[in-house]
Amino acid sequence: MLCIAYHNIAVEQEFLKQYQASLNSYAKAAQSAAKYLGELHPMTQNMNEVLTQATKKIAGIIQKTMAKGADRYRKGMPMTELESLIKSSDLE
Repeated sequence: MLCIAYHNIAVEQEFLKQYQASLNSYAKAAQSAAKYLGELHPMTQNMNEVLTQATKKIAGIIQKTMAKGADRYRKGMPMTELESLIKSSDLE
């Protein structure tokens, strides 16, 4: 199933801290499940829930990273290093 392939790609992208790509793949998983299985199918509902949870998780990571960046900025580190902070942030 295409939705499972997109989901697996999203999981790997999230592990690699490619957060935007990961969210895009989770969204494609949900969209393909809806298209081919219908909105009421359990797989579609699961993919929508996974997308919601991943969005919340990644938003938390970004917020935590921005807070770290703000702390470092106050200590003299430029905010232009936010991208590297996001890549180095913990998933937990």
